[in-house]
Amino acid sequence: MTPSLAIAGRETPWFDDVLLAEELRSRAVEVDLVDWRSTDFEPGRYDAIYVSSTWNLREEPDAFLRWLTKCEEDGRRRLINDARVLRDGVIKSVYLSELAATFGEDDKRSGSITPSRFFSRDGSPEHHTQAAAARAFADIVGELDEQRAWRGRDLVLKPIVSADGHNTFVVARAAPIPTVRPEHLLDECGAERVFRSIIQADGGYGAILQSYQAGIERGEYSLVFLRGVFSHAILKPPGFRSSDTSKRRALVRQDLPPGMLSFAQDVVDWALGHYGDGAVTRARIDLIQADRGPVLCEMECVEPNTNLRSFGESAQAMIVAVYADAVQARLGELRQVI
Repeated sequence: MTPSLAIAGRETPWFDDVLLAEELRSRAVEVDLVDWRSTDFEPGRYDAIYVSSTWNLREEPDAFLRWLTKCEEDGRRRLINDARVLRDGVIKSVYLSELAATFGEDDKRSGSITPSRFFSRDGSPEHHTQAAAARAFADIVGELDEQRAWRGRDLVLKPIVSADGHNTFVVARAAPIPTVRPEHLLDECGAERVFRSIIQADGGYGAILQSYQAGIERGEYSLVFLRGVFSHAILKPPGFRSSDTSKRRALVRQDLPPGMLSFAQDVVDWALGHYGDGAVTRARIDLIQADRGPVLCEMECVEPNTNLRSFGESAQAMIVAVYADAVQARLGELRQVI
């Protein structure tokens, strides 16, 4: 029987998904590019469902989490990455808390996690959030200032479920940050208002507070891993919320700062150990280079842009071939699991 795969994304298929689908079809895999919000989608038709470019999930996170359940409600595992990986990736406070407990938040040569704290209206031990409904933003910041990693630092404030810098701001407390656009800056009064709106939003999961990492002014590195093996990397342009895809630069591993690739590999290895072999088919590790070593900004396992457009056609073809190998291998494994 011909293996079948649904690549789940948006209504208009993403460039990377189209290339992947074409390569898999050339290998006799039946592939459909589907919109995860489509009412006509029937998960049971497919051997596997590859969640790829569902970037609009931040608008309806609960609906997306229900959709994940629907994909396997018949008891058959078919999600790529695995369902638990995807759920933790949506509610970022879960995996970031676990990574911080493993690798630490103090800038060190071997690598660390961006210092982060998580808040919701009533608090949730499951999601690692503290109750914040009755607490003033200034009081929360005052408590953070008692810790060396936070003392006097500028802060980043954003929703726990977010994408593309939506509703993401810098709370400037030290010297002015000329590279941060005025519309992305908050004073303490503005921060209280935004913080309150995030934690009280219907259907939201709360807010993240992070210490601002000055290394972002040198650019953010995105490293893509397929089946636990490094594939390729790009460098985003310097600056906070610099998301212009046309200015992203393709890198070879020799371009990466010392120790960055090994730390990213350690993070991926942690994920494979934590979630199980085969659970993470594709991951993107986003890092900046701090004073002493690499600092993780995000481990994106739900819908990471693999940035194929940053590469020339020949490089694209090589990456897509390896990409298809990884998805096809997981498809084969899932076909054996009933």
